[in-house]
Amino acid sequence: MGIPPKRYSSPMTGDPLSDRVVTVVLAALTLFVFVLCLPGAPAAPPSLTPRQTVQVQAPTVLLEEGGMVLDRQPWSWEGRSGTAWRARVPLSGSASVVPSSQVVPFASLLPAEPGPWAAINGGFYEAGAMGLVVASGVEHTALTPRGGSGVFQFGPQGASILHRDSWQAGAPEALQSIDRLVDQGRNLVKRREGAALAARSAVVVGTDALWLVALAEDDSVAEVEPGGARLRGTSGRGLPLWAFAAYLVEQCGAQEALNLDGAISTQLAARTSLGSFDLRGEAGTINALVLRP
Repeated sequence: MGIPPKRYSSPMTGDPLSDRVVTVVLAALTLFVFVLCLPGAPAAPPSLTPRQTVQVQAPTVLLEEGGMVLDRQPWSWEGRSGTAWRARVPLSGSASVVPSSQVVPFASLLPAEPGPWAAINGGFYEAGAMGLVVASGVEHTALTPRGGSGVFQFGPQGASILHRDSWQAGAPEALQSIDRLVDQGRNLVKRREGAALAARSAVVVGTDALWLVALAEDDSVAEVEPGGARLRGTSGRGLPLWAFAAYLVEQCGAQEALNLDGAISTQLAARTSLGSFDLRGEAGTINALVLRP
């Protein structure tokens, strides 16, 4: 009888068939890694690229009284830097709309009492307000699709922001604007490269507070004064809308947020018995929104 051929096995498994499978797999992995390392190899899919969020510093309180707090928070994003001015009151606070039939200086819409209160510019306008305006139970302008997808309303049940198709008459205070930014804590604005930059303003219903937020790039701050600042060149500088919405979720705990008429209309004011603050914009506004604690 002949001597059967000797079967050799590698030290990997001791089984020739298994070793061949392992060898093939290892070779395939080695080839894959080699291809990835070649010049011009395809990059990781865009969906795997981390999205850069707005970087912030700790806020500084400017005014505080009776549950109303106004602070300023430095921010930076993709080589740009700026400031967000943020006024907040408890969810148990109140909100009111100050209407106007025409564009007027923001200062003319502010409450006369000493405070505490905070106010911000209202919604968009053309010849008049572009959407729903209800103040003290009186409808000044009707709901329209052109006026924007979002409606801020305040009544006995508190504050909320809802889609215009879900709005029903009844709340004594309501303001429509372009557009809803956040719903149920989710950013509604799709990220788009090359999106327009501008100073921004918004009203926010947060987890434990109502917020008014105005934000501008440092290059748009023409002058800083005791008790305020003045803006210029607010179009083309600032944040894209999607980054602004992300900021509201991450830094204000926004559950719902409505964009207001920012850019040249961006302005905010606050009053307490201890002091005042005025962020003055480049143009007037058609209405204002006021929060009180």
